[in-house]
Amino acid sequence: GAVSPSPRPPPAPQCVRARLFSQGIAAMSSRRVAGGSGGGGGGASGGRGVDRAGVLHLMVEAAGKKISWVKRFGIVERGRLALRVGSAEGESKGEYDLLGCDVTPVDVSRTRRKLCFQLQLKNGAAGAGPIFAVDTNDEQDAWMSVLLTAGVPTGWPGGTDATGQPVPLQFSRISEATLKSGNSPLRALPTLRSAPAYRRRTLLLQKLRLCSVVFDGPNPMSGSEARDLKRVALLELVEFVDMARTAFQDARVLEDTITMVRLNLFRSLPPPQEGRSAAAGDGDDEEEPFMDPQWPHLAITYELLLHLVSTDNVDLAAKKRVIDGSFVKQLLLLFDSQDMREREYLKTITHRIYSKLTQRRALIRRVICYIFYEFAYESD
Repeated sequence: GAVSPSPRPPPAPQCVRARLFSQGIAAMSSRRVAGGSGGGGGGASGGRGVDRAGVLHLMVEAAGKKISWVKRFGIVERGRLALRVGSAEGESKGEYDLLGCDVTPVDVSRTRRKLCFQLQLKNGAAGAGPIFAVDTNDEQDAWMSVLLTAGVPTGWPGGTDATGQPVPLQFSRISEATLKSGNSPLRALPTLRSAPAYRRRTLLLQKLRLCSVVFDGPNPMSGSEARDLKRVALLELVEFVDMARTAFQDARVLEDTITMVRLNLFRSLPPPQEGRSAAAGDGDDEEEPFMDPQWPHLAITYELLLHLVSTDNVDLAAKKRVIDGSFVKQLLLLFDSQDMREREYLKTITHRIYSKLTQRRALIRRVICYIFYEFAYESD
């Protein structure tokens, strides 16, 4: 006689399914990115080593305003500038904390030497910081850019969670006094186009932190001025990805950009019953499509991610480092969004990652399989 098929086992409880799903994804991701850099730590400078090292000429002003120059070997590392004699192993001749510093070119009439710049420390007296000279225009721009960038805090406005990962700053948590102060994360900043070349990287990092503020709450009009500030900054970042050939090749800039994308996109999605509302009392059974109130910012963030994945201005190896297994997993889980516009962006970006980052193809297929398995269990 015919052999009857084996009965299908009953579906696991939802909590067990969720745990198995998470464990499977985590195990699979760890296999794929073992030994990698992770990409989700928010771009802390501690693991990147020296930002710049080389010869600097330190101005020494003696009595009677007589100026002399002392040759030093400068090292910028972990937000500090160290000066040494001769080489990196030479005798220490001072160290400066760069957090919150400013750097400005110095006119030749003051130093009687070209290609000079002054380091203005955060708590130092105005115009009293050390003055350095270099030998070429390129060196001057490079040193000023690195020093300014080192002065930008590696942390994020929202702080970190228990695991040390950055979290978004909710707009509702910002006090009115903070918004009006000069220390507000949502303060107006100059445009990248108008800034001198040596200031653009610092300005870029500041704009990324501005864009990490998430506008929560049911009222879409609350903080309308601040919302527009973020929208304009996001649009400028999208344009800058295509315009700047080297900016996003910088490790910290690229890591911080992906961190900002994470803080905006990877969020708790509303349950299905909140996403749809049927018309009541008019006999119309059609359901209104869900429109995420955060979409004006989400859409531009997705566009930024799409441009980053697609551009040839970012090294392929650098893209693979920041778009790792954890990022791909969290991105694909957003297909659960009820906003059709978000799912359309996700399809386009997933396809672009699949075609550009070939080493992520097996990972994408596995994650999608896990999602299908979960959907099958949920359907039962």
